[in-house]
Amino acid sequence: MRGGGKYTVVPHIAEANLSCRLVPGQDPDAVIEAVVAHVTAQELPGVLVHVGVDEARVPAYTIAADHPAIRAATAALEQVYPGEQVLLACIAGTLPAAALFERVLGAKTLFFSFSTADENPHAPNEYLRIHRLREGMRAWEQLWRLLASAGGDRD
Repeated sequence: MRGGGKYTVVPHIAEANLSCRLVPGQDPDAVIEAVVAHVTAQELPGVLVHVGVDEARVPAYTIAADHPAIRAATAALEQVYPGEQVLLACIAGTLPAAALFERVLGAKTLFFSFSTADENPHAPNEYLRIHRLREGMRAWEQLWRLLASAGGDRD
């Protein structure tokens, strides 16, 4: 969002950019239409509103909790972290590559992570504990072995 400048004058133009994180089942076009309808319906005397819509959009990506890749990932993590409960995290986000792979290739994408919330992923002070690298390599090895042994049990 921006308006004005470095001087203390009332700006004659204000701009804002808006992006939306979708959840499974939301239609990107319907979301855009709803946002445009809401913004343009605001009656602001003396204000001319222009809404420019970016053409880039994808639906939200999701993979079912009972998908064979999720089952294999859970089993791999149980081997690397015995006695620990494996959490199936639903991380909200719009992932264009995952949606593209599913639409074009008919393939689901598995996200297999080893960081924890206190490592501040995507923050300016993000870090990764060294032991996570070793754990991650062991988990990936187990995951590939489990997926390979599943044979035709994939979508």
